[in-house]
Amino acid sequence: MLAYMIFVGETGGGDSRKITSIEDNISRLIFFGGLGYVIYRLNYNKKLLRNQKLMILQRLKENDERKQFSHAKSGGIVVDILLIALLFTVCTSALLHLPAFGTALAILIFTIMLKVFAYFIYNKLI
Repeated sequence: MLAYMIFVGETGGGDSRKITSIEDNISRLIFFGGLGYVIYRLNYNKKLLRNQKLMILQRLKENDERKQFSHAKSGGIVVDILLIALLFTVCTSALLHLPAFGTALAILIFTIMLKVFAYFIYNKLI
């Protein structure tokens, strides 16, 4: 996250004269929301390492074949990587270029809707 902030600052992004309030808000939401999620996952995994029973339950949850099937059929790891790349693209383009921001945001929202829709459809089929 620090490297990303330095990159955006050095390339001249984040100039308040160039971006609108919606771009600024979405950029901050994605950046600080991602940072909050990383901190949450670190704390959660630290708690799992301390408690053996929680770790066993987590392993059983991750190895559930129904969830693995639904995840694989709704795009799997490829769509997950695409979503992360789109998040970075939206966050960066919000600071640099308005038309690119609108396009990237529309693609991100569409991809999220497709992933959620496919996941629920395949979850109902099982």
